[in-house]
Amino acid sequence: MRKALLALMTIMLLLSSGMVYSEGFKTAKMGDYGVYLYFQGVLKEFNDVLGGLPGNESTGYTVEDFVNQTALIMNVVEEYSAFGIPRSSVTVATQFDYLGKDAMAFYRDKIRFKGEMKAGEYIKARNTLIEMKGILNDMAGRVDTLSRMEFKEKNGTIVRFNLSETVVRLDGLRSLVREWEEVLNRLEGPKEFSIYLQTPRVILNESASFYGYRLNLTNVTVFIDGAPYEPKVKGNSFYLNHTFTEPGIHVVYAVALNGSAVVKSNVLTVRVRRIPTVIAAHQEGRYITGVLMGYTGRGLPDETLTIRVGGKNYSVETSGSGNFSFSLPGSFKSCNVTVIFNGNGGYAPSAVAVAVRPPKKRLSIVITSASRDVKEGPVEIEGRIIGTKEMIPVEVYIDGNLSSVVGVAPNFTLTVTLERGTHTVYLRFPGNEEFAESTSNSLKFNVRAESYTRRIAMLVALLALGALGYWAMSRVKPKPKEGPSQTVPQKKAWEEAETADPVSAYRVVYRTLLRVYRLPRSTTPRELLSRFKNAPFGKWLREATGFHEMVFYRGTKLRAREVLRALKAVAMTIVSIFVGDEL
Repeated sequence: MRKALLALMTIMLLLSSGMVYSEGFKTAKMGDYGVYLYFQGVLKEFNDVLGGLPGNESTGYTVEDFVNQTALIMNVVEEYSAFGIPRSSVTVATQFDYLGKDAMAFYRDKIRFKGEMKAGEYIKARNTLIEMKGILNDMAGRVDTLSRMEFKEKNGTIVRFNLSETVVRLDGLRSLVREWEEVLNRLEGPKEFSIYLQTPRVILNESASFYGYRLNLTNVTVFIDGAPYEPKVKGNSFYLNHTFTEPGIHVVYAVALNGSAVVKSNVLTVRVRRIPTVIAAHQEGRYITGVLMGYTGRGLPDETLTIRVGGKNYSVETSGSGNFSFSLPGSFKSCNVTVIFNGNGGYAPSAVAVAVRPPKKRLSIVITSASRDVKEGPVEIEGRIIGTKEMIPVEVYIDGNLSSVVGVAPNFTLTVTLERGTHTVYLRFPGNEEFAESTSNSLKFNVRAESYTRRIAMLVALLALGALGYWAMSRVKPKPKEGPSQTVPQKKAWEEAETADPVSAYRVVYRTLLRVYRLPRSTTPRELLSRFKNAPFGKWLREATGFHEMVFYRGTKLRAREVLRALKAVAMTIVSIFVGDEL
């Protein structure tokens, strides 16, 4: 569960580059800022790992978690390159993957060194120390690669990883190894002229470090495949950095003078590996596209790749930047496609499997509006979805920002609230297992402020209707306490109250809504309630409709106070249609 969550977080954060730029993530370029933001957090975790390496054995759990995390990130970056993850993410993920492995190797060597020292196996302990020095040199190389990477923010500012803390902690580990070496030398100094390889993995065209003890001998010379090289001498030790230009097994040893006698050291056999490669590939419709890179992230141009589909092999060439594209043959079903690089004299082979699926159908979303020149407030948008009869979720974007997510049928009506100014509205369907992502056309609205003259007129109408209600109330005489002779006047009072007819007043509301929102004459009062239940005037419309139904459908005679309440609901509905929430 934790791995799945981490994978999801990794993908989302890497793809957040699109949100950072407010543009589609498929347009993200090399050096994307989203990659920088995510791996800043990974760098902090690596610094914590380095800080814990000098500690006790419980540090191993922290190192192991980091190794698993960086390996998972590397897999996710390669697998989800289909989402347009920029190439820089592969470069950075590769470096952190190696750094995680180096941290685990250093931790294990530390445990082994302490065990060898405790057992008095000093020769083995010295070899382990030399290997630890090589691991730290290897880490320093990775850190140097990261330090040279550049990332561009939206405003064009160039940013780089802040690796100052990392360098300080690596220097602290080097100091610790030197202290252990001094302790070892006090217990048992080197007894023979010897040379060691410090670099754990020797890769073609990358520097390898050699370290040795000369034991007061002079004129030290290092021979690599028979060719002499002069090392740098410091005290009773010497060291040499060398870059191998040919893969394979190489022989290294040192010679020195003991007076006039020539002394030869131990002999090393060094295996030089070809440069590791990485293939990042993904399906894009009918195409398999991707890039072939060296493990540092540099694209490999003009290389031949083999695409294996359904038991058949096809060939494709990489471009000058290492990119490739292959059109899947004919009609294809869900299957795995393997992209293979067989390697050459300098680069190691690699392969990646891509799960391909038949292209998803894309829905067509079309939206329209009766007018693009509207007043501020609620604006209705009509829409149609072609390609499905089911209800689907769509995201409503106003001026490029997500406003809401709603479920819509093939034919639908949406209401959006727009403020004064110019606004662009479009809808986006994010896609699902059956349909691909799709986006509607855009509607551009010129939204004008509501006329203050109209608002004043509405207020006057409200006052007039209120006065009418007051007049209706004043015409109703209180019921006498007793006497049968008062029956007839009571009936006349109700008849007079009914002259302020709530049904006629409601018809004004009904016609106003049909006219303002351009609704068909067949629209029923109940349909109006459903359509405008969330509108600013929704509660007043609901109350006015209730009184209208009581009188028109049930034949209920309203009391004077109810007549007044009905007229107020009608007035407030009419005013709110035009004024909105401002009253």
